[in-house]
Amino acid sequence: DTSGTGHTLVENLVLNSVTTTALAATSGSFDVTSAIAQLAFGTSPASSITAGGNAGSAVTVREEGSDNSLVTTAADSITLSVTGPNSYTKSYSATAVNGVATFDLSGDALTTAGGYSYTASLTGVTSATSSATVSADSASAISVISGSGQSAVIGAAFTNPLSVKVVDTYNNPVAGATVTFIAPGSGTGATFSTAAVTASNGTTSATATANGTASATAYAVTASVVGATTPASFALTNTKASTSVTATPTATSIVYGQPVTINAAVTPNAVAGSVPSGSVTFYDGATALTPGGTLAGAAASYTVNVPAVGSRTYGAQYAGDTNFSQSSLASAASPVVVGKASSTLTPATTSK
Repeated sequence: DTSGTGHTLVENLVLNSVTTTALAATSGSFDVTSAIAQLAFGTSPASSITAGGNAGSAVTVREEGSDNSLVTTAADSITLSVTGPNSYTKSYSATAVNGVATFDLSGDALTTAGGYSYTASLTGVTSATSSATVSADSASAISVISGSGQSAVIGAAFTNPLSVKVVDTYNNPVAGATVTFIAPGSGTGATFSTAAVTASNGTTSATATANGTASATAYAVTASVVGATTPASFALTNTKASTSVTATPTATSIVYGQPVTINAAVTPNAVAGSVPSGSVTFYDGATALTPGGTLAGAAASYTVNVPAVGSRTYGAQYAGDTNFSQSSLASAASPVVVGKASSTLTPATTSK
């Protein structure tokens, strides 16, 4: 019969197929207890836990009959097993009182993010199961994954992104954290793509572009996140931009005695706000002409009086500055051809 209290049995004596109520007998009151068929969580472990927290101080497991009723007379020793990430295992035992076993799990902090399984078991009956998810705590530290030690020409993007990882106190990756990349406020430095947010594995990155100031040594770029006391630091170097120069004479055919101006233009004429400065040396063949020309707007000029009749090849070379490299000597595409000057012969006058 079903479990419960106050049950009675009634027996009737049957003679010659006739029920004889006079011989009926009724038992005294008694209780019917179900056999234990299954375990069930009464109070389940916490299903959502932040790393460092626990599953609860009063997790309960019920001993039940097949009709889901509590077997109040049960007093078995129940085992509660916990498994989790990184081969985590833990086992607890508690003796049921009036069919309920209570487990205090508050003494064991769960520090590794991931899924956990709880199994309450008793030999010969159906086990009870439950699950929990442990999430990372707030950001506590940030570190460099890759991207430090690079060089880039001024105005150009660094080849590899600057990558970092954000973790909590227990080294769990933190998702959804905003990472801010900061370069020096003046002088050599870099600019970055928009603010980076960490993915589920705690990583994020930013693309860095060198500004217009070159550096002989590396400078520091930091990556910071709220909660981390020490930022991650990258060492980057901005290198000088390569240059070339074009020499162009204002005339390619003159007569002896006429001056000619050689114009020089430096390429590139600007990078990330920086403009080539310094001087250009002009050449007559392989001979440097003095004094050199001073750049203004990435251009300079030199006026020369051609010393002799014939063909002259003029060139120019940019000396470079702190942000731009020295160029190679470049000759004009066309030589300057110097012809003889015309002359007039005036006969001498004699007096009589």
